Amino acid sequence: CGLLAIVFSMGLSLQPVEAASTKVAQYSKAPNAAKISVNLLAMEKKAASQHTTLSAVARNAAVSTAGAGIVLDIVMNRLDPVVLQKLKLPGIVIRYASEKYKRVSAVITNPALLYQLANIAEVRSIQPEYGTVTRVGAVTSRADVALKPDIAKAAFGLDGTGQKIGILSDSFACNGNRDFNTLPAAGVAGTLTGSPSQDSSDLPATVELVRADASAGCTDEGAGMAELVHDIAPAAAIAFATANPSQAAFATAITALCSAPVNATVVVDDISYFAEPMYQDGIIAQAAAACVASGVPFYSAHGNDANNGFRQNFLDINAAIDDQAGPPTGNDLHNWGWGAGTIRDGFIAVTLAAGDQLLVNLQWNQPFDSVSAGAGSQIDMDLYIAPTPDVAGLQTPLAKSIATQGTTGAPAGDAFEFASHTNNTGMTQTVYVAVDHFAGSQTTIPQNAATPVELRLIFMSLPSTSSVQGITDGSSAFGGPTAFGHTMAAGVSAVSAVPWFDTAAFDPTYLPTASTDPERFSSRGGALTIQFDNTGAYAPRSSFEPDISAVDDNNTRFFGGSDINLGGAFGEPDGF
Repeated sequence: CGLLAIVFSMGLSLQPVEAASTKVAQYSKAPNAAKISVNLLAMEKKAASQHTTLSAVARNAAVSTAGAGIVLDIVMNRLDPVVLQKLKLPGIVIRYASEKYKRVSAVITNPALLYQLANIAEVRSIQPEYGTVTRVGAVTSRADVALKPDIAKAAFGLDGTGQKIGILSDSFACNGNRDFNTLPAAGVAGTLTGSPSQDSSDLPATVELVRADASAGCTDEGAGMAELVHDIAPAAAIAFATANPSQAAFATAITALCSAPVNATVVVDDISYFAEPMYQDGIIAQAAAACVASGVPFYSAHGNDANNGFRQNFLDINAAIDDQAGPPTGNDLHNWGWGAGTIRDGFIAVTLAAGDQLLVNLQWNQPFDSVSAGAGSQIDMDLYIAPTPDVAGLQTPLAKSIATQGTTGAPAGDAFEFASHTNNTGMTQTVYVAVDHFAGSQTTIPQNAATPVELRLIFMSLPSTSSVQGITDGSSAFGGPTAFGHTMAAGVSAVSAVPWFDTAAFDPTYLPTASTDPERFSSRGGALTIQFDNTGAYAPRSSFEPDISAVDDNNTRFFGGSDINLGGAFGEPDGF
């Protein structure tokens, strides 16, 4: 009892299901190894066996890299300047730290640092950072015509005066929107002047950079969004904050835009993190909801994953056997319902063209320990991408994600697995995706006996050259909802995409139907449920997404190209 009193008085909490984890024991028996994601331990082992670097292995696992290092998402029991100093070990680069969210984004090259970090008492867990997806030029965009804002402008005398639009994306002036007289330097906050978009009057003469980013691969998509805003509301002020490099940074940026001294009156974003929860409001969703509650409207891109997903109640392929084997025996795979009556029912066939990348996001209706410390998942599932739809394929998978979660009465970890595979065969390849139930209830969730165990599987940013078994076409008759994350937060408006040329102002009869249609890639929504509150308690809240639509395929000064060729129709200046 005295030890417990000391632990809780220090703001720490015990790590359940650690030493007993059979998954961790496969890779390490080091003290505190259970704090390290099994996926990171597997990467370390693979790098050692192949005599290569962590970053080389990470690129094949869809884990974020920075130079020669890999990016970590470190969840803390407690974080203050003294604790942060403990994390600054030789060889570790701290990219971002948030005392409020108790999260640290860091880069390491030496795998030994994983164990040194795990030995720090205040470190709760060490996860891979899986990164973000953006919901993707002197010209005038078609948005100002397609959305018909001129009606409201004329009726109410509106031009954006008195408004400040807060924009969240990857970057604003570090790539295409930067030249010799652009200030301040790339990645530096301050008042932006002299960017090419400002010189061409496609942006206001000054833009407030609350937090900027100049990391490798930046696209300046924030500036593209701002140009569209400026076309519609030319008198509105613009403020920008990067959503990089971590969930905590994104959440903090939202709060910064929505509060003094920035005081944006409207906030928009086009970015999401792969590891945002589907059944609970994560820290980004919580910040967005708080922004709306403060009176600031928040609009978020709904997503570009079409209907490339499944939502099903878990159905064990062999209910008579419940094991915790690694690799799996095939007895506890989820039955996708193909009707074969064999183990083949436990696999989804995905056909990939040469060079296609498959990104698979698996979540189930349990809370995240990284959101509600001590009230994590009480069900453990694993994700496999196999070369063949059988036990042999599970034993030699192309990719897997087997992070540790808890079991009934012993919560631990986040209800999240993420796996990736790229077809480097030079020809068409069919792979097989499987979900294995490792531990916990297979029928109803421990937090509510009337709620069945449900899973969602999303194929993120699936190339149009790939196909998924059971998803015959892009209609809502096939596949499942693919909306998730902060677009489902209370009060946030999720925005789906409609081509500008398929609107009433242009040609609403454009294919596929005679009416205005959403983009084929726009994420499917519908009736969705957030099942857990911020503390991890069962408290279901309904959400129906998306809320509105807006137009895409617009021009900006420096963005060009599209997946649609209109042959110059409607006077399209770039001819796409």
